[in-house]
Amino acid sequence: MFILTAAGLGLEFALKPVATPRCCTSGTTQSAPPPVWAIRNEAARRRDFTAAAAGNFIFLGRWLLFAFMLESLMVAHVPDTLVATWPGSGNALAMPLAVLIGVTAYLNGYAAIPLVRSLIDLGMSPATGLAFMLAGSVTSIPAAIAIHSLARPRLFGLYLAMAGVGALAAGSSWQIFL
Repeated sequence: MFILTAAGLGLEFALKPVATPRCCTSGTTQSAPPPVWAIRNEAARRRDFTAAAAGNFIFLGRWLLFAFMLESLMVAHVPDTLVATWPGSGNALAMPLAVLIGVTAYLNGYAAIPLVRSLIDLGMSPATGLAFMLAGSVTSIPAAIAIHSLARPRLFGLYLAMAGVGALAAGSSWQIFL
C-alpha cells in the first residue's frame, strides 16, 4: 500500500534505490526472460533461494524478536490498570501518552478492538482509546520496520509524524465533537 501510494503521488525520489535486474544492465531494451518456478531440479537455484530465504528470515526475525521482547516486557512490568487509568484520567498528557504507547504496541485490526474495549472498561476515555488504537495499528514496530526498509529516513520520519498527528487529531476530534 505504501509503495503504491508513493508511486501514485510521484514520490519515487523518497524510496530507497533498488538494484537493477541482471537482464537490463546491458543497456538494451530486451525484456526479462519468463520466470521458471521449478527450482527443485537446479542446485544453484536452490542455493540462491535458500540464501535469500535465510537472509529474509534473519532480517525479519531479529526485528520481530525485538518487538515481541519489548511487548513481553511491557506486559510483565506495566500493570494494565496503569495503562488504562492514567491515560484516561483527564491528564493533559493522556492522549500523547496513549499514542506513544500505541506506537510500540503490536496491534492488528482484529485484536485492537477488544483490547481497547477492555481498556475503556478499565477507565480509559474512548477518545484516548481511539488514539491508542490508531497509533498502534499504523505505527506498530513490525509495520514501521517494513516501511523503514523501503523508504528513506526523511520519508520514514514523515510517516511516523503523520501517523502520530493523525492519531492525536482523531482522538481529539472524538473528544471535542462527540
